[in-house]
Amino acid sequence: MRIGHYAEGIWDPGGVSVYIRRITKAQRAVGHEVFTLDTRPQSRPDPETKEKPIVVQDDHALFARARELKLDILHLHGPVSVLPEDRVPTVRTLHTHSPYCPSDSRYLKRWGKPCDRAYSVLGCLWGHWIDHCGSIRLHRTWQNFQRIRLEQSILPHIFTITDSEFLKIQMIRNGYPASRITALRLPPPPHIKATLPPSSGIPRFVYLGRVDANKGVDWLIRAVARVTTPVHIDVVGDGPKLQSIQTLAVRLGVTKYLTFHGWVNGDGIVEFLRNCRALILPSLWHEPGATVAVEAMAAGRALIMSRVGGMTELILEGQNGLLVEPNDIPGLAQAIECLALDWDMAAKMGAKGRALVDEKYSLSKHMETLLALYHRVREFHS
Repeated sequence: MRIGHYAEGIWDPGGVSVYIRRITKAQRAVGHEVFTLDTRPQSRPDPETKEKPIVVQDDHALFARARELKLDILHLHGPVSVLPEDRVPTVRTLHTHSPYCPSDSRYLKRWGKPCDRAYSVLGCLWGHWIDHCGSIRLHRTWQNFQRIRLEQSILPHIFTITDSEFLKIQMIRNGYPASRITALRLPPPPHIKATLPPSSGIPRFVYLGRVDANKGVDWLIRAVARVTTPVHIDVVGDGPKLQSIQTLAVRLGVTKYLTFHGWVNGDGIVEFLRNCRALILPSLWHEPGATVAVEAMAAGRALIMSRVGGMTELILEGQNGLLVEPNDIPGLAQAIECLALDWDMAAKMGAKGRALVDEKYSLSKHMETLLALYHRVREFHS
């Protein structure tokens, strides 16, 4: 099969490029011919193969080039502004809330909590200007709502893959056709091996992600100040809130329990998972998929996560992790203490998490479902 993958800035650092690299490598390994396409003139090469994507001028040129390449399937990983009638069979993986949230945040910054509204012009204008979920600049607000109109005109006509059941439910809730939506978790890298968590020394926990208001790292720092048993938290990531988070840690007197490592990629992430007792994801927004949680499960690590978005469906509570209500400082402190004091529980949760990955979320199962969807889309277009 001849497969094309498209995203604007396809090899820019981030979770989307990691996923594309993972599945293109797997597709080539079983004999498919795979092409990557981008609309940025100065597009980066694949950091692993150094292969440059095919650069097209715009979305019209994208679909024209797909026809020239005689693609059997064009797999989009971001929005497009046009959808030709004579296009090659096309699917899109949805990684964000963009089709039904103008700000794409699902986070009410003024109140520090997730947004549970369905899309409406009045409700989302209120969100921008009162709840501060998005920009209050008129031209940015206008652009956000225009993007929603574009998504509503195009996306119902494309077979769509969501990276969680939560995203699928939100799509249907906001009027997109259920018959064209498939929920499919993004898989962990196949080389991650499950190990037992370290049983000696001070229990270490790791946060992996962007350090921003909606990620709840300040909530984590406040919870650490309530933990009474010795623990150490590795904060792996960077972002606009990093300096204020470090200032908060100093003010609360918990700097000796924390290490800030900045951005780490690839094998570095696996090493942090290998050295921790559990992964903590204290997000305050409706995290669409939380792929890093699946990677932690693959490594045999327990999860401590907030009860938001697509994260909740990853946890069989008490079996492979613990869920905490957003911004519940005592609750998060208690969850950390629970696993810090009980190595056996953490090890059992990690083993259950790995079993769930093997059962549901492995790369091989992902590719099997993805190929079946490709065939379904091709049959629809034939």
